[in-house]
Amino acid sequence: WETPEPDFAPYVMEFVVYLAEDKAGSNRTQLGRPVDANVRLLAIPCGIDLSFTTHIVIYTKSELVEQTTPGYFLIYDETATVSNISFQDKDLDEEQIGGDIFWLPPEDITHVTAYTIYFFPDELGSKWQLPGVSYNGWYQVGINQAFFHVPLRVHEVIQIHTRSILCEQTTPFELEIEDEISRVQLLQFEDQDQDLDMLGGTRAWHL
Repeated sequence: WETPEPDFAPYVMEFVVYLAEDKAGSNRTQLGRPVDANVRLLAIPCGIDLSFTTHIVIYTKSELVEQTTPGYFLIYDETATVSNISFQDKDLDEEQIGGDIFWLPPEDITHVTAYTIYFFPDELGSKWQLPGVSYNGWYQVGINQAFFHVPLRVHEVIQIHTRSILCEQTTPFELEIEDEISRVQLLQFEDQDQDLDMLGGTRAWHL
């Protein structure tokens, strides 16, 4: 933000930043501590609930009192979520899954830096991250496919989160896992080799 007019600047000791439900500062909640008058920015943490918030409002504060008519900024909530996750289990053993995950990137990837993939839940009810191809275990933008082969355990869904330079998305796109199982049935074999300790004949089975 910019400072007040020069005539008033000497009287400003601090800036106080709030989230509010309108530009007038109604039902406001303070963000962090007051900011020194020489500072022009404030880092806002990830994960703030905007359910009842539409504006950021900034008040100047002198030695005596906080102003009553703030500066304001209308919040635009940026969203970026992958879509069309697909997965076909190619491991035909029970409680084993393996194959390629595919997904489509968000329509706007301006602020997307990477993707993280999780299986949820694990035995403890938490997420298990699929290691990515980068040093930090993420999948970089431009990669829309990942291979894995793991025990099913109690995993129920695959979740893909987008990441920005600031933090990881908390509302991912997800796909329920279907464990493909295929085993032969009605296996039949009749030994037609009449020698002792020798086998020969035809095997038959059904899928």
